[in-house]
Amino acid sequence: MKNLFLPLFLLLVLTSCDRTSVSTHDNMEVKQEFARWFTIEKKDSLTLITVRNPFDTIQPSARLLLYPRQSNPPRGFEEYTAVPVPLQRISCTSSTAITFAGKCGHIDAVVSVSDANFVFNKTIKSRLVSGDVTEVAQGTEIWYEKLSQSAPEAIFVSMFDGQELDRIRDLGIIVIPFADYLETTPLGRAEWLKFMGAFFDEGEKTSRLFDTIVSQYQEIASLAKNANEHPAIFDGLPIEGSWYVSGGQSYMATMYRDAGASYIWAGEQGAASNVMAYEKVFAGAAETPWWRMVVNIPGTLTKEKLLAMDERYGLFKAVKTGGVIWSNAATIPLFEEGVAEPHLVLSDLVCYLHPTLLPGYKPRYYFRLDR
Repeated sequence: MKNLFLPLFLLLVLTSCDRTSVSTHDNMEVKQEFARWFTIEKKDSLTLITVRNPFDTIQPSARLLLYPRQSNPPRGFEEYTAVPVPLQRISCTSSTAITFAGKCGHIDAVVSVSDANFVFNKTIKSRLVSGDVTEVAQGTEIWYEKLSQSAPEAIFVSMFDGQELDRIRDLGIIVIPFADYLETTPLGRAEWLKFMGAFFDEGEKTSRLFDTIVSQYQEIASLAKNANEHPAIFDGLPIEGSWYVSGGQSYMATMYRDAGASYIWAGEQGAASNVMAYEKVFAGAAETPWWRMVVNIPGTLTKEKLLAMDERYGLFKAVKTGGVIWSNAATIPLFEEGVAEPHLVLSDLVCYLHPTLLPGYKPRYYFRLDR
């Protein structure tokens, strides 16, 4: 009888050495307080991440199984993509992914990026010059040979319709959707710090960092909420004749509300930008005291440069009275770093809209146009 069971016992032992088994312990969900586009669950030493799909409400964009690098991928998760953590080499086609990797303390793991000319991170810029980081994409165009040569284990990609993600997977690279930009609240976007932290086994660290951000953001928002006045504000600039304004359920609409401002287009539907004719914007915003804009120009924005874009801007009250709050995407890392520092972006707005609330504060991302 012993001889009959010995081969079976050996087979079970050998099989268990090939792949790690998973215990039957219940999953524990890591609560996302603000982010809506990803979920994290812990199961013993494993982490299960799901990223929602903006183009398919049923099928998620990704299911990712994070397991300790020193062990083997576990059985029973065939619908998941296995990811050994901590990751050691990554590619980023999203500039915010670069920032979050840096916040995790793993900026040196970045080996390739997109749109190198627009990267602000000093470490990455230096490593681009030395050749330790490679540019592998511009805009939506990915250079697959260069991507392969940079040898990342995984690539963090912004999601857009029509991507050839299977072509990346065919290179043996793990595709990780990075959808922070789909979040409609500042803290929702910042919470993607915890998403990035999971891939470097820095969950506790990034949770602490995020808790600090939330505390500081909510403290500033509370000050602004209790301000005596809530001045009106509008935003945007025309692009090829069409004026794009933030939707009433957008990231910026939330930021205005938290900054103690009254956004004049708060009733406009949607979380994306809405297109308006110049005439409609002027009719609604001509007497609005505050105007937030982001330009993309060399140097510093001046009133002369603004009026050179369109002399009609001088008809707006905000321009006449010094109520223009501006940032410059060409020289200021608002889009790369601001998403991870919403408390500072909020503070910038509050220091102008409510100048007595933050005495001595020095703005980081936004500045006020001289009269």
